[in-house]
Amino acid sequence: MRGRDLRRLTRALSARNVTSTWADLLTSVYMAILTLVLTVATVWWSARELLADRPTTTPRLLIDPSWLAVLAALWFLALLVAVVSRVGPVALPRPEASWWLPIPVERRTLLRPAGATWLAVTAVVAAAAGVTLAGGLGAGMPTVALAGLAGAGIGALAVGVLALGQAAGRRREAWWADIPVLGVAVVGVLVVAVGLPPLPTPSPGPTAALAVAAVAAGAVVCWRADRRLERIHDVDLHRLGAAQELAQFATLQLDSRELGRALERAPRRHRRARSARLSQVRGPASALLVADAVALVRSPRHLAQLLIGLVIASLGAALRDWHTLLVIPLVFVGTLLAASATAEGARAAHRTPALDQLLPLGARATRWVRFAVPVVATALVTLVLGALLGWRLGDVPGWVALVVAGTPVWAAAVVRGAYRPDPQLSGLLIPTPIGAVPAGMGRQFVVGPDLAVVGMIPLWIALVAQQVALPLILVQAGLAVLALLVASRRPRRRREQSAPRQRS
Repeated sequence: MRGRDLRRLTRALSARNVTSTWADLLTSVYMAILTLVLTVATVWWSARELLADRPTTTPRLLIDPSWLAVLAALWFLALLVAVVSRVGPVALPRPEASWWLPIPVERRTLLRPAGATWLAVTAVVAAAAGVTLAGGLGAGMPTVALAGLAGAGIGALAVGVLALGQAAGRRREAWWADIPVLGVAVVGVLVVAVGLPPLPTPSPGPTAALAVAAVAAGAVVCWRADRRLERIHDVDLHRLGAAQELAQFATLQLDSRELGRALERAPRRHRRARSARLSQVRGPASALLVADAVALVRSPRHLAQLLIGLVIASLGAALRDWHTLLVIPLVFVGTLLAASATAEGARAAHRTPALDQLLPLGARATRWVRFAVPVVATALVTLVLGALLGWRLGDVPGWVALVVAGTPVWAAAVVRGAYRPDPQLSGLLIPTPIGAVPAGMGRQFVVGPDLAVVGMIPLWIALVAQQVALPLILVQAGLAVLALLVASRRPRRRREQSAPRQRS
């Protein structure tokens, strides 16, 4: 029995219980195509407006917007590859894995559709990135089409390489799949340091050569991966399928915290890290402090995230043409990303409350201790960012003082987001074009970043005015203290709030 026959039998049995119609399928396809077209059109128009009237030279330590567009496209593709390496590219959901894998059937046609899913998704996203990038640089329609074909080939090549590694039994050792994300950050630093000139408008000849090479390489690698699908181990298919289901559930819940947990890569073997004396531990508070610091230092992923956040925030200060509407989002996203890497201790404590309950500390005191590592680690990022803003706009001491004074705000925001309540799916539902959404689902994105948006208002005012004043520094310091007080407050549960009414 071949794998395709088993899949055909499964579809026939599943079709008896299907309640959806072809109209539902067409509606879903229409919404997906419409979303893709609107996204590409919006990014294309923004890129053309941003990259218009570009000069031919760029000073050192400044970056042209054209390079920023290239880095954004590469970053997005590298991030997609990192996600695929954690949940694929070949995986089976737990029901299918439990039923199919014990049956002695031919595996190649059985697993081929599972591998084709991520291949198609990555190719389409990479093609959209290529089209947007070429259109933003002012290329004609033939060149734009060739750029999309080149992007699709590059995406297929990346997924094929991951599939080859999975078939070779190196799936859990594929730490190099995360390197492209950090590599793009290093490229961004080099672009800023060297001061490369603006990118020229792509021409059809080189773009066609790149498209042919990318498509040919992607086809060869995917063909070789398809020939080796039978070598993928059952344990790998089970584990990746479970991770994919958790990631899908977290995405439907719009819970970024749970999504990060689902995408965490499990180590190949459970072995203890090197021992340390930890002589700094003198009591419960110091134990929490040392635990958070050790967790950060021993996590290469979070250290890389800290560096990537610093690079993203620095790109806003290094833009050759000052665009306030672009600088503020880059500074906000980069600094918040870097600060989020330092709050793993708080997220682990929320996932396992027994970690905090074992120590003789109250909930408010525990949160105050959790602020220490994010404040110190984020201060390194804000110090560099303040120096770059001061070098760019003048008054280095003033900008450093303003940005560093707001460091506690970022720490309070990420700790508050780490302790936010889990989403409640049993409440009221709000009808939307994409389906019913629980009423409180938006809190998953608001709690935490809202504190950073409000607490850094003096910095946003200074970036708009492109100058620093002493009142802004004082107000920023006051807002930092207020943010810590807000984030340290433990919200009362409903039972605690209704207890006085019951006694009365």
